[in-house]
Amino acid sequence: VWTLDDENKLIDFIEVNKSRGGDGANFDSTFWNEVSTHLAGSTSQGAVKTGESCLSKWTRLHATFSVVDKVANHSGMAWDNDCGADITPKSETVWADIIKVSTVQSFIYATPNAKSYKTKGWPLYDKLKNILPSNAKGNN
Repeated sequence: VWTLDDENKLIDFIEVNKSRGGDGANFDSTFWNEVSTHLAGSTSQGAVKTGESCLSKWTRLHATFSVVDKVANHSGMAWDNDCGADITPKSETVWADIIKVSTVQSFIYATPNAKSYKTKGWPLYDKLKNILPSNAKGNN
């Protein structure tokens, strides 16, 4: 189990050591064992965070960042770390108009997790922007 606090500690360690991962934030197995040692005794729930589990969590965080970054930087959309794209019943037509565009529609269907950020944000987005490059197209 990874709590938000655990994820923040992981990201903080990676941010301090990001130069070791290069431009793509790709770290070797030695690094992940160091992360595990760093987190030992400070995680709040679940089993001990091994090097392998830290790498697995990082892989999932990286994937989530890619989805959120595309939504956050899509032309015509606002982004909020609490409310995501902040589509309310009143602005539902904006979302509907956006997904009618074929390039957006293919993005939404190619990335099904994007739909979950229609009305909810992701509190780790800003921290990860400091580490990971944006690959989003059509920035606001």
